[in-house]
Amino acid sequence: MLPEKPVRPHDFYEIDRKWIRLRLSERYPDEINVCYREKGEGPPLVLVHGLMTSSYSYRYNISDLSRDFRVVVPDLVGSGDSDKPLDFSYSCFAMAEFLAAFTKTLGLERPFVVGNSLGGLYTIKQALDFPDTVSRLMVTHCPGYPMARTRLLSALLRAGPLVSFAWWLMHRFAQRFVKLSMHYHHPDTLSLEEIREYAKLFDTTDGALAFMKILRGSMDYREHARIIDAIRTRGKSGDGLPAPVLLVWAKQDKMVPARFGPMFNEDIKGSRLVVLSDTSHFIHVESPGPFHRLAREFFLDREKE
Repeated sequence: MLPEKPVRPHDFYEIDRKWIRLRLSERYPDEINVCYREKGEGPPLVLVHGLMTSSYSYRYNISDLSRDFRVVVPDLVGSGDSDKPLDFSYSCFAMAEFLAAFTKTLGLERPFVVGNSLGGLYTIKQALDFPDTVSRLMVTHCPGYPMARTRLLSALLRAGPLVSFAWWLMHRFAQRFVKLSMHYHHPDTLSLEEIREYAKLFDTTDGALAFMKILRGSMDYREHARIIDAIRTRGKSGDGLPAPVLLVWAKQDKMVPARFGPMFNEDIKGSRLVVLSDTSHFIHVESPGPFHRLAREFFLDREKE
């Protein structure tokens, strides 16, 4: 039995939702309604969530970090309360373009950026393709290197009948699917509140279908390989990413191999790697104290250099 409320209290629902309309490019001319939360004053800090989650993922971080930053946390297109267009590609490039458009439309001048999980890969792609929208980048446990499960997933998503069946299962058993997908190091971290929050994605047909499109577009191992190749190409020329990078990894991550941290650290020239214990893929949820300390050290202390 899971607790009704999280063991650690938060004020996420007390932070007002805001809305903005984005126009990305001529390739995707339709406007996208984006929901986001914002709190605090100071240098802008954008927190980017990962697959199947939403801005709720940063429920323990917004208020604490707002003491030093203007914290802005969007629901990515296809997630949370933002639009879920079914004609959007949801590739890593398209998501990076979305983040760049969000940054520019809000008038955030070269913000600090944090990306968790798949959101971390989006922000790496954002830094590569839209360097004027990222000044410093903190990445926590993102995919990118070959995984057998990613190749298998890509193959399954090319099979129409299997996709239809998977969509039906997610739509029909949303809360069970979410529960099985959330892997914390400390099991008591998960609550019914969190499961219901993320399961809302599958309440509607468009939400469930958008999730399948995200899987197909953003978990394509071939696009991941192209991003890694772009990073390595910059490294061979003696450059790192266009922005300084802090990599934060957890030894106990059950979702993305812990070895990916040192691999990214080797490929992203000039990056710094911090490895934490007794935590999980969602470091900002299970270990908000160390997460906040690392963010302040990286974004603020180095800003003063």
